[in-house]
Amino acid sequence: MFKLGHLWKTHPTLITVAGVFFAVLVVLVLASIFVYIPYDAFVNGPKAVAIQRDLENEFRLIAAAPNTAQLRCGSLHKTHQGDVTCEYKTDLPYEEIKAHYDRELKSRGWTYVKERRVTIWSHDFGGKQAIYCKGVYDATLQYSGTEPGIEWTFGFTLSWGLSDDCNSY
Repeated sequence: MFKLGHLWKTHPTLITVAGVFFAVLVVLVLASIFVYIPYDAFVNGPKAVAIQRDLENEFRLIAAAPNTAQLRCGSLHKTHQGDVTCEYKTDLPYEEIKAHYDRELKSRGWTYVKERRVTIWSHDFGGKQAIYCKGVYDATLQYSGTEPGIEWTFGFTLSWGLSDDCNSY
């Protein structure tokens, strides 16, 4: 059976070198993290704030679908990504909600990209996502379908840096 004590007695330099190498590696990794995070915030933080402000202004210019009750809204950003989102409740069918956002977004220069089904644990409750692009920004209209326990009917989100849907537009 392998015993560390035996290895220490026969090759003490090997263990010392390995220990020093590991300690230096840990210090370098930690130093890199503590240098990169403030550097990233200093270099990219002001740009991220400006992009987020622009995204929030764009969001305010897009009218919500008619006959809807806004349940909650929020926004969040980091140095390389962010979003603005609201959730709504309505009796409107998905087709009418989507038609509204198709018109609103097209009038503001957005391009419809695709629609995809949303499944929850492989179960299809009729949920859908419609994706739109404007430069590197993406807009997502998410319809909940008949998913149980969901109080909102649809959510609308503008984001940057969170998906690859708009990288080629």
